[in-house]
Amino acid sequence: MEVELLRICRRESRCQRVGIHAVDAWASPRVYTRAVEAGWVSPGCQPYQPGEWSSRGAWGLMAAYNLKWAGVQCLPPWALDVPLVSAVIAARKLKAHCETPERRRHPAITRWGKCDWR
Repeated sequence: MEVELLRICRRESRCQRVGIHAVDAWASPRVYTRAVEAGWVSPGCQPYQPGEWSSRGAWGLMAAYNLKWAGVQCLPPWALDVPLVSAVIAARKLKAHCETPERRRHPAITRWGKCDWR
């Protein structure tokens, strides 16, 4: 898995510490709303902030969709800017994706990370 995570990191940020990916910030309101509806984000402790909930961090993780992998409730979106937090979440996301039967894998996640390492 390490090789695939490194490939993703290099593609998304050249493995540099990065915050919000400006190119994806437009999606923040939509992904936040969907994540709230799915129960992945709590408006009470994770309020909407423009641009904050889209792609961010070294692994290019969509904050609204991926903070759930931290196993901690109410993390702010900027938690993904912390390299270790982002790395753990990316590994958990990739592991879960690759454990899902291929026919049920989400195409966007398949584009993000491959399961060749398994």
